[in-house]
Amino acid sequence: MPAPRARRAASAAIVVLTALPDDKSARRLGEALVRGKAAACVTALPGAVSTYFWKGRLERSRETLLLVKTLRRNYPKVEKMILKNHPYELPEILRIPADATEAYRSWLANG
Repeated sequence: MPAPRARRAASAAIVVLTALPDDKSARRLGEALVRGKAAACVTALPGAVSTYFWKGRLERSRETLLLVKTLRRNYPKVEKMILKNHPYELPEILRIPADATEAYRSWLANG
């Protein structure tokens, strides 16, 4: 049985960010993450504009940003699903620790 500290760490809330090229691919990935129990909730924010260098060129793209809300213990599954279902050659995957109420963490665990 894991130590109490390890259990608390595994049940910590996180938000994973990933940007997709359009609403359709964002909706498809968001639904796959929730249906697959990798995330309790995925929020899509359309209309994001990203500016970045890619292969030596300055690019600007309209994207839909996904906020994937889950527990740290689910991160490996989230990452695997994003890599499998993402249309980009190099998908953005940013894991951010999130403070959350005990009630919200419980919902994330059972959502």
